[in-house]
Amino acid sequence: MKAYLKGANGMLPLSQKPIRVGSGADCQLHIQGCGDTEGRHALLRFSAADGCYVLQDLNSANGTYVNGCRVQNATVRLAPGDTIRFGGSPHSYSLEVPAEPQLRHTYSADTRSNPWSQWNRGSGIPHPPQKPRPHSAGSRRLSSSIHSPTAAAPEGESHGGTAARRMNDKRVRNRVKCGRMYQEQQLLKLGDEVKRLLVFEAESKRKDLVISTLRDETGALRQQLTQQELWAAERDGTRPALERELHNRTQEVRVLREQLNRLEVGSSEVLNHTARERDVDIAHLKIELDKACRDLALAKGLVTSLQREASQREEELRRLHADLLSTQRELREREQQQQPLASTSGKVPHTPSLRWASLT
Repeated sequence: MKAYLKGANGMLPLSQKPIRVGSGADCQLHIQGCGDTEGRHALLRFSAADGCYVLQDLNSANGTYVNGCRVQNATVRLAPGDTIRFGGSPHSYSLEVPAEPQLRHTYSADTRSNPWSQWNRGSGIPHPPQKPRPHSAGSRRLSSSIHSPTAAAPEGESHGGTAARRMNDKRVRNRVKCGRMYQEQQLLKLGDEVKRLLVFEAESKRKDLVISTLRDETGALRQQLTQQELWAAERDGTRPALERELHNRTQEVRVLREQLNRLEVGSSEVLNHTARERDVDIAHLKIELDKACRDLALAKGLVTSLQREASQREEELRRLHADLLSTQRELREREQQQQPLASTSGKVPHTPSLRWASLT
């Protein structure tokens, strides 16, 4: 079976041997410039059992797309004209299968007896077969009318009538041939459609499996929900008591919060009053301290002046004492000087000495 894989860069002929597709260097179909394509992305091979080419995705991360349908870790049969895209690659490929002549001969043998092979003379559109003749009329008349032109014609027919019949027979044969070709094309299209439907059938089976899995999960979730509802019903029995306890605790918290707010307000007022009293006391103490400082300064000035006056008086006393001592020495010296004179004169003056003695 000859086939080609048509892409933007040309056509790749397909053989009976498997063809590796990927970004690796050992791949027959090397895809470059796309990081989403793996080294060994997919495998394209001919299936003798199916009589067509099949595409196998090698469990790639981004999958393979056939006619826009994602295939991952699976095998699908390909039909002529299928569009293939590997991973996130922007390049697409199509499968081209040339028509084989032996298929036409095979189908032509089956279409000879098919009543749909007759065509309308004017439009070329097939019409349903006409109502068959009864068996009593026989089939000899029909066959003779087709194969023996002389049976339907009069004996004295001219050569021009024979040529017209031949032309008519040729037209009939051409129409039959066109009908056969049309039927072959329709059969090929039906085969392609069947192969496409097989791909969708595989996808449908996969989706059915997914749906079955989801149904199982849904059943398990429903069972869990039922169990949780039972637990909720059990909890609902103790719910009123818990709600009452919660309400009581809430009331207690509210009362304690109000008391705390009142205490904060009262304590703040007491603290403010105490602070004001202390501020007044501090102001009075500052005034008294300033007054004491002034008195101390005055006392220090007075003491300094008194000390200065005392030192002056002491100095004056020392000076007077020194004068007194010097006066006494002078008096003694004078007495000593007067004693020889008194002894000589025999008269001693007693009054001055007594006076000086009283002074001393």
